[in-house]
Amino acid sequence: MAILIASTLLETETEAWYSFYVDTMEDVKGLPTSKSTGSSYKVKKFAKPASQAYCIEMAAQYVLDGADEWRLLYAIRDDVADAILKNVEEIKRLVANTSASEQAAAQSASAANASAIAASKSERISTENASSAAASERASRDSAADARTSEGNALTYMNRTADIANQVAGSAASINFAFGPDVDGRFSFFVRRSS
Repeated sequence: MAILIASTLLETETEAWYSFYVDTMEDVKGLPTSKSTGSSYKVKKFAKPASQAYCIEMAAQYVLDGADEWRLLYAIRDDVADAILKNVEEIKRLVANTSASEQAAAQSASAANASAIAASKSERISTENASSAAASERASRDSAADARTSEGNALTYMNRTADIANQVAGSAASINFAFGPDVDGRFSFFVRRSS
């Protein structure tokens, strides 16, 4: 255990502001506080808050806080610093992979959104096609009804025409026809009435 007093400032009869060097972290526990002079025979007064100590083993700086505790300000051992530097590349790789995954997820979300829009359009078109098919079916039924009506009308007209043809044939049988020159000398068709 080694505690070295580097400097003593702002001394009063009972306390001083100290700057220490210690070998190990265990030595920090033996440093003076505002209520104790610590474990070193060299320290004769209490330590004022903001006194400091440098730990050689940890390459760390400690400060006596207002709650009378030695607090670590900064410390990274060489082996820890080396491990951090070695892991920086791994951390960068993980960050890059995370970024790539986020981009892939964003692209997947965009593709899913586009698929949902396409599905919505397909559904709308399908609904429109179903409506068009129903309208075509109604029009086809109406056309079939119109065709049946037309067929009935055609049959009626055919029957009437047949009746008229029969009447004409009957009339024609009683009429004599002649073909010959008329008053102007042209050939014409004449009907001779029977008396």
